Amino acid sequence: MLNSAKNMLAYPNLGEGGYMGGSVLQDSKTGHWYIQLRWNNETERFYRFEYHGVWFPFASKAQANKIRSLMQDEIDNGSFSPASYRPNSPLGIGKYVDIWLPLTDVVKNTRGRYKSFAKHFVEFFGIDKDIRKISKVNILELKKSLEESEYSKKTIYHILNTLKTMLNFAVDNRDMKELPSFPKLSNPIKGNIEYLGIEIQQKIFNEIPERHRPIFELAAEYGRRPQEVRALMKDAVTDTHIIIMRRFSEYELLEGDKTGKVKAFFKTEEAKRILKSTAPSFSEFVFTHNGKSPYDGKILNNLWREACNKVGVKIKMYNGLRHSKAGQLLDAEYPIELVSELLGHTKIQMTRDMYGRVSEARITEALENVRILPFKKEVKHGDH
Repeated sequence: MLNSAKNMLAYPNLGEGGYMGGSVLQDSKTGHWYIQLRWNNETERFYRFEYHGVWFPFASKAQANKIRSLMQDEIDNGSFSPASYRPNSPLGIGKYVDIWLPLTDVVKNTRGRYKSFAKHFVEFFGIDKDIRKISKVNILELKKSLEESEYSKKTIYHILNTLKTMLNFAVDNRDMKELPSFPKLSNPIKGNIEYLGIEIQQKIFNEIPERHRPIFELAAEYGRRPQEVRALMKDAVTDTHIIIMRRFSEYELLEGDKTGKVKAFFKTEEAKRILKSTAPSFSEFVFTHNGKSPYDGKILNNLWREACNKVGVKIKMYNGLRHSKAGQLLDAEYPIELVSELLGHTKIQMTRDMYGRVSEARITEALENVRILPFKKEVKHGDH
């Protein structure tokens, strides 16, 4: 290990620094070099440095002086923390993930996804990589490594976006001064999203037991997320409106839709029919699977899969309900702005990215039709 450290004396440019506080000393017994300085009236000693998640002893006085120069720069700009120059630093990326995750203001499912994606960049950088020393080059190296490991574009997007979200938190919390430059991050166009036409969708609904059918039909009618319709309570249904004001995250009831907003819809004639067909209950929820309790995701997914199997179709429930509403409207040539508003997307670009290719066939059809329009030849004098 010591030889490896000697060989790395020339790597990264650690800077020259200005006025040097503290000193570099050599242990008379072991011969090891270390940095000693006074900080907050305490004597601090540092025997190792971190490189790519691995801690090495100083191979020479010159190498220790380079690290001391880095420390001096941080002392000068007010960002120095002795803990960051030791293993298990709270600013090490592994430890920081553990600190950050419980403080994120997101639902349980999203926090679980953050944790899953964070494992990838912690593994790449090593648990002791100081978050303040993550550079644009480091991020590009991470991206390249993920691409070479053949992760999907969508997964790479989520891993990098999770890292960016965490580092933004660190900046807001003044744990680091500025966010490193990230490559442009955009959620890959899903393109060719699977969705159902109205006829096939209705065949699937017909295979769902009548007692359970209304919750699926209402979700499809308004293009709502299943967890929002599961959470629909009787106080959110008026004579004229259906109000999406709650959602489930697994079994936890939360306020607002997925974006935290409240959305009201006029009752369509179809919605009135669906609600009228709902089995009566004393529950505060509109839809119950047993007359008492609201549906959970597992029950709905099982009902959906069984119905799809009977029809001979394989499609996720989310696609069969929410995505299908978007696809059906676009096929009927409604503008994408209307679809975006219905689905409650915060930006219309999100709708374009998700459903932009759904109507490509119709665009192609329109272009082809232009070619076969009747062509009237202009007759000029002298033509025969």
